[in-house]
Amino acid sequence: MSRLPPEFAVWKERIASRLVEVFDERASRYAEVHALGSDALARLRGFAVSGKMIRGGLVCLGATL
Repeated sequence: MSRLPPEFAVWKERIASRLVEVFDERASRYAEVHALGSDALARLRGFAVSGKMIRGGLVCLGATL
């Protein structure tokens, strides 16, 4: 049984959506720096978006208190 507030799922989706936007905005710049830049960024994006988003969720929770 989770003790997370029900809003956490919404926060997580918003955080993930913003992370995807940021990574996508920077993709071309990383490709210009190094041939493997785009691949590295895509891998980092996967890790960042598939995370539990606990830190981001705690920031949102703190903002509501």
